[in-house]
Amino acid sequence: MKNEKLTSAQIFVITVFSILGVDVLVVPHDMASLVEQDAWISLILGGLLLFIGAIPLIYLLNIYPDKDLPQIVLLVAGKWMGRILLLPIILFVIIYAGMSTRIFAQALKLFLVDKTPLWVIVISMVIVAAYIVYKDVYTMGAVLDIIFPISIISLLILILLSLQNIEPDRIRPILFRNTKDVIKAVIPGFYHFAGFGIISYFICYASDRKSANKSFLLGLLVPVSFYVVITMICIMVFGVPPLKIIVYPTLNLSKSIEFEAAILDRLESFMAVFWISMVFASLALFYYVSVRNLSEFFSIPNRYRVYVIYAHILILPIISLFLPSSVEVFEFHDRVKYLEVLIAFAIFPIVTVWAAIKKKRGMQE
Repeated sequence: MKNEKLTSAQIFVITVFSILGVDVLVVPHDMASLVEQDAWISLILGGLLLFIGAIPLIYLLNIYPDKDLPQIVLLVAGKWMGRILLLPIILFVIIYAGMSTRIFAQALKLFLVDKTPLWVIVISMVIVAAYIVYKDVYTMGAVLDIIFPISIISLLILILLSLQNIEPDRIRPILFRNTKDVIKAVIPGFYHFAGFGIISYFICYASDRKSANKSFLLGLLVPVSFYVVITMICIMVFGVPPLKIIVYPTLNLSKSIEFEAAILDRLESFMAVFWISMVFASLALFYYVSVRNLSEFFSIPNRYRVYVIYAHILILPIISLFLPSSVEVFEFHDRVKYLEVLIAFAIFPIVTVWAAIKKKRGMQE
């Protein structure tokens, strides 16, 4: 496995897809519900917080360049304490993957395949993701390289076509008696970038470590920029009151675009097809990370890794379909993201400081 190397471009792509998943469909609604027309400001501040959270992670990964996150945590914190620190990471990854799959399946059912049972969509996505994870890191990197331009171009097309419908007055007044709400929404803005720590499972395969670190930081800019721009456009197209009601504003954005000739009567269906690849890429990354977490947590040898992959084919659909109400799914999806805040600003710094102390003591000895 360690002989396989990922290029800096693939590290960049993995970073983008680790964040740019199902949240792209719901982030304008979620943020506008909290901060109204200033939602984009909270997202920018959340993006700055994202880079602050990435600093200790990069330092930690540079101390142990040939290991991934669960290996590092167990090595630094020991057998028992390491497992305690890994537990929130394990729960966040597997639950977030399951809930994200459910939310996207609901969106597909609403906009594209309304007669298909929800469980069929969920299980189909999980099985395809399982196959990619089974093929391991190098194949995943190659597949994501193919998906990346399709996903980014579809988002850029949506943004450009939506410009004809914007009304800039809807984003004003900026910060008018709303500063407290903007500050309160910084953490929700940050947790919409959940998944940035996924790079800690892949950067150990990088062919050029220094270049990979730069690619990671550059990759963080892409989802932050897209989320901010899409949120601003949704506010200017729909206005704040309707945006609080629209569950999937990004897909509705494509529905609002009209053509003089009836070339694409249902652009939202066309865009949904392209975004399947984007959400699938995110799911595959979370799937791989969950497999690595459980393998290290239970000390499962690599030769039995395939059984952990098979177990996820059962576990992820159960998590996805456990809650019957779509409203409960959205609420639970938001709650589980607070684990990402705990991981980024408690677990990562603790393990980093611990590793730095052990490194210093080792150098002195």
